[in-house]
Amino acid sequence: MNNKTTFEELFKAGKINIKNSELFNTPVKSKEKIDFGRIEGMILGAAVGDGLGNTSESMQPADRRIKHGEIIDYLADKNGEKKGLPSDDTQFSIWTLEQILKDGSYIPENVAAAFNGKKIFGLGKTVKEFLINCKKGKKWYESGPDSAGNGSLMRISPIILPHLKTNEGNLWIDTALCSMTTHNDSAAIASCLALLNLIWNVMDMDKAPEPLYWLEKFIEILKEFEIREDYNPRCIPNIGYRGTLWGYLDRVVRTAYNEELSVLDACNRWYSGEYLFETVPCVIYILMKHGDNFENAVIRAVNDTKDNDTIAAIVGSVLGALHGRASIPQRWLDNLSGRTGDSDDGRIFEILKSTEKFLI
Repeated sequence: MNNKTTFEELFKAGKINIKNSELFNTPVKSKEKIDFGRIEGMILGAAVGDGLGNTSESMQPADRRIKHGEIIDYLADKNGEKKGLPSDDTQFSIWTLEQILKDGSYIPENVAAAFNGKKIFGLGKTVKEFLINCKKGKKWYESGPDSAGNGSLMRISPIILPHLKTNEGNLWIDTALCSMTTHNDSAAIASCLALLNLIWNVMDMDKAPEPLYWLEKFIEILKEFEIREDYNPRCIPNIGYRGTLWGYLDRVVRTAYNEELSVLDACNRWYSGEYLFETVPCVIYILMKHGDNFENAVIRAVNDTKDNDTIAAIVGSVLGALHGRASIPQRWLDNLSGRTGDSDDGRIFEILKSTEKFLI
């Protein structure tokens, strides 16, 4: 059964929490030319952002600054080495990429199986529930909780690769299926679709777009797919809001930008945890304020947010795709472990070499 048929059956059975759209019947047009450096930038940008953030993840920015100052390089590990180590953000992204390379396309059940039976660093509760459901014998499309966490958004970028040079398959469908595997939630699936749409578009750009582009393009896709209208944010200034993620972004991110807030002040206003109503505003605002410079953007993500490894990984993925591998500071690449496990140093770089086949 191909992914389109699978998607249609899941949708008909009410098992995928997303609005139907004509885009699901409209494959993206393959790219005539793509610089491999953009692919490297997308994958390595995520790993670098994760590595810079994961050793101080979940700290409030003020507490992090007191302990570490302004973080501009990898923090020392338990052995005193300043090396970029992976968390689950890198692991799930690379395992997705690795399985796509093995299969030549995105096969949902195979990617879902690839997440099982491995040692995971910093496993979130939603993915933990997914893995438990798998062990109970549930199908891959029955195992993902209805969760608006950021766990599918952090690993979604490799889904773009099989669609770069072929019109076979459908990027929108593959993205929706990949997200629902672990996060079968309207905002989660729609956010993955919106993020990949951004990445798809910036790969053709020579420079960063105007700041409001990031916000308006993301909202455009969210509007196309979101169905839930009863989300409510956790941050005190916005308690009382009930609605869609796109409506929330339009309200809080646009206001912060008009007020010319710093990244720190803006992210403190809506919080910056793993909930999508915190993660997504942070990502979009950092792109709006610092989208022209990979290093500045990732440093702000690492220093000015709570769930800093995931936010930095997502920002790094988007801006790596826009600016290419050359935009990533060499010191960060030189000291990136490239691991997906405890000791497989350099594994990411090995896998990355194989992705060139998607450009032929």
